[in-house]
Amino acid sequence: MMYISLEGIPGGGKTSLLNELDAVLGDKAYCLAEHILREEDLNRYIKDVPDGEDAYRLNWLIKSSIVDLFSYKDYVISDRCYITALAYAYSSDKYKYNKPRTLFPNTIQWCRHEIRAGRLRKPDDVYILDVNPYQSNLRKHREESVDMLWSIISCIEFANEFYTEILPLYDEFYKNITVIKTDNRPKDEVVKDVSKRILS
Repeated sequence: MMYISLEGIPGGGKTSLLNELDAVLGDKAYCLAEHILREEDLNRYIKDVPDGEDAYRLNWLIKSSIVDLFSYKDYVISDRCYITALAYAYSSDKYKYNKPRTLFPNTIQWCRHEIRAGRLRKPDDVYILDVNPYQSNLRKHREESVDMLWSIISCIEFANEFYTEILPLYDEFYKNITVIKTDNRPKDEVVKDVSKRILS
């Protein structure tokens, strides 16, 4: 089984690509949506375990267990995996402190621990859908807001920096990585490109 994660800042076309790949690959693949837990489940977890693990990390742990359940398929393709937690931590630290100071090192440690414990499964292939940060907000129809860090252009730029410059330095978290520019490219062309790479 080939485990593939689609990554990148919002607006790169991950969800659209996942849906198209689901149609193209059919029974060969199982496609996993970005969110497994509902927002109310996350909020309940935060309320019940205020000093516990970051609630969103549960999402990555559950997704990883689902990957194992569908290991009989040729492909399991996920709209994001735990690499998103690293991207968010990096961009948050850079936005707040101008360097990866607190959340990023903590998240690195968490990922390493969970991989060693067998609770997080490393993707075989990671496809970074690279889009311009300004295009990101336009595609998502978002206004900048401190309530959503990945709506703030400078923070999205830091996230994009992580995906395109920092993540390649951390090859312990995946087996292969491919960056695909999606700016001004027709969706059909991107789907054809990624499908060809997956099936080759």
